Amino acid sequence: MKKIFALFLSAITLMSTAVAITGCSDGSESSDAENFEPQEFYFASDDDGKTCVIKGYNGTLVTDTNLVLPDKSPEGYTVTGIGENAFHDATALTGITIPDGVTYIGERAFEGCTALTEVTIPDSVSDIASYAFMDCTALESITLPDSLTRISSSAFRGCTALKSITVPNNVTSIEDGAFTDCTSLKSLTVSASVTSLTWSAFENCGALTDITVASDNTVYRSVDNCLIETATKTLLIGGNTAKIPADSSVTTIGNAAFEGRASLTEITIPDGVVNIDNSAFSGCTALQSITIPDGVTRIGNGAFAECTSLTGVTIPDSVTVLEMLAFGDCSSLSNVTIQSTEITIERDVFFNCSSLGSITFNGTMNDWNSATEDEEWEFVIHCVDGDIR
Repeated sequence: MKKIFALFLSAITLMSTAVAITGCSDGSESSDAENFEPQEFYFASDDDGKTCVIKGYNGTLVTDTNLVLPDKSPEGYTVTGIGENAFHDATALTGITIPDGVTYIGERAFEGCTALTEVTIPDSVSDIASYAFMDCTALESITLPDSLTRISSSAFRGCTALKSITVPNNVTSIEDGAFTDCTSLKSLTVSASVTSLTWSAFENCGALTDITVASDNTVYRSVDNCLIETATKTLLIGGNTAKIPADSSVTTIGNAAFEGRASLTEITIPDGVVNIDNSAFSGCTALQSITIPDGVTRIGNGAFAECTSLTGVTIPDSVTVLEMLAFGDCSSLSNVTIQSTEITIERDVFFNCSSLGSITFNGTMNDWNSATEDEEWEFVIHCVDGDIR
């Protein structure tokens, strides 16, 4: 159980008399508080009686916005951690230097430090906890130490100025949301040690272009700016300049793999792909054309939603299901051909496609009525035996 042993009470009485209290190493308070100087940082001791954690800082005493954190407490205890919420919403801070010997950075330790542009993390840090640097919106770059073993969930979520990230050699896991909403992130380098990585770690990183995985990584690989899970043949993350490999090494375009890639103008899905997963290309607002090969069986929920420049698409005979909102809000979509007759077309597949006047369907009117879950359509369905209006 940690105990607070250095406290500062910045209360100003009506007589303008400042009272400052600091704690002793045993946690007791002095009855002669006026003999103690106010402390710049607050600490909490560890159970071993030798180490401590920085719990926060005294903003009224610390005027330098580029903080160099102490490596020891006033009592001589070695600092080994930055505590939970220690510098949360410290919006004046522009730089932080963390001392050597610190092994972990606690949850939300620097969350909301919106002016923070520079962070120095020593090689002793092995754990950066969830939300530690979330919404540090001025942070353009950060060097992660080789001692780091994981990047926790949402650790850098919302760092909207972050432009590149290199995952160091001992990291094995990049958790959900680790870099979500890093909208300026262009370059990602993944080390050989990473064995656990989910698509949501880089969700809504629309600027992502250059993706490299170390050649000796045994779980993932990169080809033409695509990050691929080798065993499952799933393309997890694709960049704005990506080309999906045509060597049958990809069978699934994963959840949100290309979501929000604003610079992607065209993409060819090669033979061998059978599944286009949920939101795979959603929000690719510059995507004008898409080639879907015969062999694809599923187009997932919202797979091409909000592709507002897409003008035409042909659904091949192999597709057995078009899931909800697969092409929702594709406002320029005007030419749709569905070749498959053995297909389920879920509700709102073409929701709010304002330019779509008709669909060409390669089956009968009965086939269409059997295939679709919607009872009414806002456009004409051209079937082989007549039109459904």
